[in-house]
Amino acid sequence: MTADSVLFAWPGESLGRRIPKERVYTESVQARRLREKLVGEVESLTWSRRLSEDSVNLPGTTKVCEIEVLEVVLKGEEVSDGVLEAIDRAIPHPVVFELRRILGGLEESRQLVVLYGAAGAKAKQRPILGTSWVPTASPRTGLPVALDLEALYVRIAAVLGGQEARAGETIAQYGSRIERIRRLRAEIDRADRRIRAEKQFNRRVELNERRKALAAELDALTNGRIGAH
Repeated sequence: MTADSVLFAWPGESLGRRIPKERVYTESVQARRLREKLVGEVESLTWSRRLSEDSVNLPGTTKVCEIEVLEVVLKGEEVSDGVLEAIDRAIPHPVVFELRRILGGLEESRQLVVLYGAAGAKAKQRPILGTSWVPTASPRTGLPVALDLEALYVRIAAVLGGQEARAGETIAQYGSRIERIRRLRAEIDRADRRIRAEKQFNRRVELNERRKALAAELDALTNGRIGAH
């Protein structure tokens, strides 16, 4: 099982508590267009699990006292990032989403997080880290080993996003590193295009040096990378 096809096995029985979409409208979604997307893209929201000291035998922290698992059944093939962000903002604790859809008669699932508490990031700008779609009946893996609930959330995000967490890394630190990695990759792509288009030799040398510096920083930040998303 590769990092981008993993599905976690959640402890205990599903809580099975339906969440009215009106709760998301009231607490998160201000824009009419986004509200219409939620109604058009999401069939149902269900509070599936609460990962807490009682259920996973890990202590909470000041940042994370519990983690919610939400099951989101889709009407179509995909759901907009803005819809996921709106749902996430309506829940006061970190959330792991399990999305489900029917495609070609087969039920598929994927798991993802809207990274909670990323340092310096507004709620609507937080990274979304997740796996590929796989059959819901696929074998599942146990939760990552962690010392507390905050570390568990970081390690879940790391597996779903394919970028390994570092020892002792907090949610804020992990989120900041993920955001910098994404910006660096975008900058390197732009640098590659500029190098290909540049005709002057001296300027090409300067651009190549800049690209090398960006690549070195990216390599330092992605040391220990376990996959790509």
